[in-house]
Amino acid sequence: MPLEHVIAYMVKGGEEALGNFVKATKKWLIAYFAFTVIQIVLDLTQFFIQVKNFGSLNSSAFQGLALVTIASIFLYLNWYYLFWILSLQFKFPHYVSATFIRALMGLLENIHHAIGQAMFKS
Repeated sequence: MPLEHVIAYMVKGGEEALGNFVKATKKWLIAYFAFTVIQIVLDLTQFFIQVKNFGSLNSSAFQGLALVTIASIFLYLNWYYLFWILSLQFKFPHYVSATFIRALMGLLENIHHAIGQAMFKS
């Protein structure tokens, strides 16, 4: 078998593997982003409920402080993920940043096209 055929088979196999990876990754990224947005709403609600009930609990001060602290930590982690995605627009060139941010939210349709165009353009 000539080397050109072996290379063609490797490229074809790589494209198929990439297609399967993109399908699986897209599904899980959309789910992760959607759950994060839902959790922000729930954690924000929980945080305000804990702040409201902080002084009115009929138990120790440790319990109220622990609940507010835990709610704050969860809220911080949710916002950290969203701000991390938004900060990536400053780390990448302008022709890739918007497409890359959409890809991290699970919208992977245009990332190969945008990156490919930018690479072969120069």
